[in-house]
Amino acid sequence: MKSIAISSKSKFYSGFVNHQFKNLTIPNVITYFTLTFSLCGIYLLLNSQFLLGAVLLWTTCDIFDTLDGYVARRFKLFSPLGADLDSLIDVIAFLVPPFLISLQSGSSLLLFAAFIFVFSGIYRLARFNVEKNAKNVVVGLQASLAAHLLYSFILMNVSNNIMAIVYITLSILMVSPIKSKAKNSFYLTVFLIILNITVVCLKVL
Repeated sequence: MKSIAISSKSKFYSGFVNHQFKNLTIPNVITYFTLTFSLCGIYLLLNSQFLLGAVLLWTTCDIFDTLDGYVARRFKLFSPLGADLDSLIDVIAFLVPPFLISLQSGSSLLLFAAFIFVFSGIYRLARFNVEKNAKNVVVGLQASLAAHLLYSFILMNVSNNIMAIVYITLSILMVSPIKSKAKNSFYLTVFLIILNITVVCLKVL
């Protein structure tokens, strides 16, 4: 009777652990670093009005967003949950920050453009999850790349009216069927990350 009780307890524990922690993979942990940096940037913007610090964190979080995909492919740790988790966090990391920036601008036109940007970005992320495209091909502008382009214009201190045009233009590009090589998007993303981080550091110093 005692051995049966121990066996039942062991099965219960094993089932609990497998159910709760089977998705605790290295790529998924890295994905949560993306979420952490993006939330810290949101905190800086809303509580300290420190836009440059927030942009620095939002730009840096894309490093983790790229790294989790690389690790998943390199070590064959891909999981459906990880893919959905990545897209959900991308909404917070690359779509919410531009919306908050527009909200603080005081411009109704820019805020309207930001709504379109968020709607388009969410559609782009959902389409990426359900459509099967050729390997190393990107359809539409990536949400992360669109965010980095926005940050570049913000760091140039362009007017709200011009920013509204930029928001809408990038929104159209995100939902467009235009195809490009994945490596080109990657190189442009790396360039913008380095550029934006450099500009922020120079402005802060």
